[in-house]
Amino acid sequence: MPTYAIVIVGAGVLAFIAGCILIWMERRKLKDFSGREAVPSGPDVGGFDGGGL
Repeated sequence: MPTYAIVIVGAGVLAFIAGCILIWMERRKLKDFSGREAVPSGPDVGGFDGGGL
């Protein structure tokens, strides 16, 4: 049973990380195409506002 639990938790963590990366990539794509207004203001987006012309 512990091995199954480890596999399930590991898969969940990997899926969470992959989802965060996909969301981040989509937000960058939106920002690159249509400017700063298309990206909702949030704690994870604020760091990218200065760069990326």
